[in-house]
Amino acid sequence: MKRSIYYFSVFITVCAIVYGGIQYSTGITGITQKNGDGCVCHDPVADPTVTVRIWGPTQVLPGSSNTFTVSLKGGPAVKGGFNAAVKTGSLSTTDPGVQVMQGELTHTTPRVFGAADSVYWTFSYTAPGTLGYDTLYATSNSVNGDGQPTDADSWNNAPNFAVQVVNAVPVELTSFVAKSNGNSVLLSWETATELNNDRFEVQRSEGSGWSTVATVKGNGTTTAKSIYNFTDKNLNAGNYSYRLKQIDFSGQFEYSQTVEVEISAVNSYALMQNYPNPFNPETVINFAVPAESMVKISVYNSLGEIVSTLVNQQMTAGNHQVKFDASKLSSGLYFYKMVAGEVTITRKMVLSK
Repeated sequence: MKRSIYYFSVFITVCAIVYGGIQYSTGITGITQKNGDGCVCHDPVADPTVTVRIWGPTQVLPGSSNTFTVSLKGGPAVKGGFNAAVKTGSLSTTDPGVQVMQGELTHTTPRVFGAADSVYWTFSYTAPGTLGYDTLYATSNSVNGDGQPTDADSWNNAPNFAVQVVNAVPVELTSFVAKSNGNSVLLSWETATELNNDRFEVQRSEGSGWSTVATVKGNGTTTAKSIYNFTDKNLNAGNYSYRLKQIDFSGQFEYSQTVEVEISAVNSYALMQNYPNPFNPETVINFAVPAESMVKISVYNSLGEIVSTLVNQQMTAGNHQVKFDASKLSSGLYFYKMVAGEVTITRKMVLSK
């Protein structure tokens, strides 16, 4: 009996020294589901109320380096530590609070929980050079900070995170549409997933060849839906075609389908309702001129006094827009009037602060 008590005391002492690293200064490795049993010296059983997750891309290129995150939520939530491991790839640090030990990752010092009752650590995963599947593992411990590795602390394993190593997965473009708005074209497109996506080049054609009119940064590698927008402004009346050239970080590219849109010719003077309306403090006013004309657009208060002149110049034929900044004006009803050629048009707008 005395011998059993002796060995149990030694076991507790070793646990306090070795596993106490999660609570104190140097962290510990070898406790994930890859090759360990968890933080058993804090508590022999994992706590299901403690949530540990691995976040990152599910598909990567051979030999590529990618950013991943381990998050910890729940438990005593005073301080936390972690251990991450990988089956065949390699792990490296990008977070000053993370270190490499025996090919695995752990914290350098316990991380204090934030206001959101959670902590996280970031790191870099480098995929193997061969195609197939790899697995990331993580275990994390939420402690009460009393300096004693007991069952007053809580831990859990993250669900094992599978990563597929593939040669290339094209960006999954789910929609690409073009809409005309005056003399502008609004382009919108969505992707369901992206892998290694550096950028999109927006290309336009007026019937003879393509030219790049804009570059829009991609989202790298993500499994979340992404939404992109670009407005091609100050276009003349006519028919236009657009396509996207998606380019990955290696320089490989592919083209989207082509979408077409028409900018209609302006046949009459027009002054559109401002947008937004009511507004605070800025709004946009669109107007149209069928032929080159002298155009004046002024803003009046409810007493009929001019408070701002937005346009007072010769304008070319086409659709135009002007921004009105009312930051120095008080709330209320205002009028804006366009005088062009022999035409006068007046509209109302409301400033609401």
